[in-house]
Amino acid sequence: MAKKVDFAALKERFKKYMFNHGERVGLAVCAGLAVLLIGMGVWNGLTSSRPKSGEPWHKVLNAKADEVNTNVQHASLSEEKKKFPEDLLKRVTAGDLWANVLPWFQPGPLTASLEQADTRRRNPAILKTLDGEKQIQVDVVQAAVLAYEVDFKKQRVWIGKARAGGKAGTGAANNPSGLVTLVNPYRIAVISALFPVREQLEEYRKELRLPTLQALLADPSNLPKPVGLNVFRCEIKPDGKATDWEVVYRYDPEKEKIEKAERIDRLLRESQIDTDNAQMYGKYLLNGLDTMFPKLAHGSYPMVKLEGIEGKPLAEPEKKQGAEPKKLEEKKIEGFPTGKNPVKGGGEPGKLGGGGDTGQGVWDKVDVPWNSQSVSKDLQEKFKGEYELFNPFAKGTQPDKKGFTGEFGGGLGGGGRFGKEGKEGKEGKDPKKDTKDITEIPDLLVRFFDVGLEPGKTYRYCVQVRMHNPNFERKDVAFEALAKVKELYSPFAVTPEVRVPPEYHFYAVDQQPEVPIRDGPDFKLDNPGGRTPRVPIQVHRWVESIPKEFLNIGDWAVAERLLVRKGDFIGRNGVYVEMPVWMESKDKFELYSAPRGPKARPGDKFNIGVPVDFQGPSLLVDFSGGRKDRDESAVEVLVLTPEGKLVVRNSRIDAEDDNPIGKDRKVRYDAWREHVSSLRSGGGASGRGGVVMPGLGAGKKD
Repeated sequence: MAKKVDFAALKERFKKYMFNHGERVGLAVCAGLAVLLIGMGVWNGLTSSRPKSGEPWHKVLNAKADEVNTNVQHASLSEEKKKFPEDLLKRVTAGDLWANVLPWFQPGPLTASLEQADTRRRNPAILKTLDGEKQIQVDVVQAAVLAYEVDFKKQRVWIGKARAGGKAGTGAANNPSGLVTLVNPYRIAVISALFPVREQLEEYRKELRLPTLQALLADPSNLPKPVGLNVFRCEIKPDGKATDWEVVYRYDPEKEKIEKAERIDRLLRESQIDTDNAQMYGKYLLNGLDTMFPKLAHGSYPMVKLEGIEGKPLAEPEKKQGAEPKKLEEKKIEGFPTGKNPVKGGGEPGKLGGGGDTGQGVWDKVDVPWNSQSVSKDLQEKFKGEYELFNPFAKGTQPDKKGFTGEFGGGLGGGGRFGKEGKEGKEGKDPKKDTKDITEIPDLLVRFFDVGLEPGKTYRYCVQVRMHNPNFERKDVAFEALAKVKELYSPFAVTPEVRVPPEYHFYAVDQQPEVPIRDGPDFKLDNPGGRTPRVPIQVHRWVESIPKEFLNIGDWAVAERLLVRKGDFIGRNGVYVEMPVWMESKDKFELYSAPRGPKARPGDKFNIGVPVDFQGPSLLVDFSGGRKDRDESAVEVLVLTPEGKLVVRNSRIDAEDDNPIGKDRKVRYDAWREHVSSLRSGGGASGRGGVVMPGLGAGKKD
């Protein structure tokens, strides 16, 4: 009788064996499989067939590919095969044959004719702003902005009103309906970039299936129509890491509303609008690509120095000796409903004064609702926030007819947007002849601003162009979904770093103050034989405001000479210097004299200027050279900075115009001195003009 196999015991023995020797078994199986695969590969390699020519396979395949290429390029069809089937021709014309093919189709040398065969429109790609060398510019402007005195919570605005029996003069007494104008200090980042118009037009022509550029320009509905920008900002920390992007301006498609940073919205609602940009760069500006800019109280925005951009000089009225003044056409200026000044000799409407008698009238500030008759409808809308952010041309300002027409076009030739006027069109021989060349079309400016910058910090911006979809709600599109998109967006372009420049500078320069001022800069030098020698230092500081005097400044102050001892901080506080101060009653800058206290004597010619704190964080360690024992050598100053670094300043370097440091100092000093001197001689009218100081355009491209 056969013995019964005990499978349970065998199972237990197998489990025990695998438990003790499983690693070796697995390793042996893997090694066996590897040997088997290697052997199969070697066997296939040894037994594979070879080309009849005996050459390697890669050479044979390359030769065959070249032969096929040659046959394709020189292939010819018979006359019968050249005939296109009528049924397929109808389907191509209707546009349904390639409906599912064209989205993945990439045109090539053998298939370029498909673009002509398919006439259904596509949405063009919007190109981003150029960000190469000489194609983008960043500047930082430190200046005061002209603004109206407005209470947004109570919806009231201040106007000037003459007192009963008051004497007529400048200011509100001569312009009783004028709005009170203030100055507010700001640090403004200005970003200027180029938009590639020629490439964008070609993209539109291609995707809208138009044969030529002339066909594109002939229909205004096909032309690119910018509707705004999406701009975001981030801060670059000292370790190089960036913060999250925050909104500067952004269009919300769900709410169909432009979202603006609160600081931007408040500034534009209360400030006057600059029109100099429209006058200087009108040829390169287009609604939707540029924001409006607040008007500076003094000076101007930095010149645009981008490739192909040439600013038009601002028009200045010419005065000829012995000739009668030419009567200028009155411009509509915000501030009055009629756009004109109702009072003769009252200066610019919308402001207090600016013209008329030289005497100061007796007037009061009165707050009225901003929807009163004293405020124009344009200003009422602006105070409510209903302004056109992406319209660089303020209301009441007309663009140059020969340069900018307000439209992206203006015709081919004939002094239009896209080129020079042809001779035949100008002489009237053939006005319809097209003299346009796409190479004559200049790139456009993309320009926007931001405020709320902090000194010493670094920022970066990214900008996106928004365009109206030329295929919106059209029927002749390739796909129905293309006509449902209202706006098209470009890729984001990232700007270079925007560094806020320092607002405190000192120089080892000995410069005699122009006028002696009580408690002001040191007018006289120390006696060389004195026990505590001091070195003359010149200090420049950007002043936002003077809280003790309740004054907004927004300008640079200069202490020509401050004597400093070893071991003292450079500069000192409470130094009285001449400063241009905005006078509400006269609507212009004047030299203001702050009271000196109970010891001040009325009529004292030395009691001028306002107190400015010039003491900085740097410590004077040592100095050598200068006027000592008839030695006129350069002064060298050793200074300990707040960062713990020792730096040496040389008086010859700080005074030389050829040196960047000396040039920066001289330009800033000359601008300050010129402004002060013009006010001292009786000038002081506010406006564009004035010398631009360093800091008005101190930002540099990386």
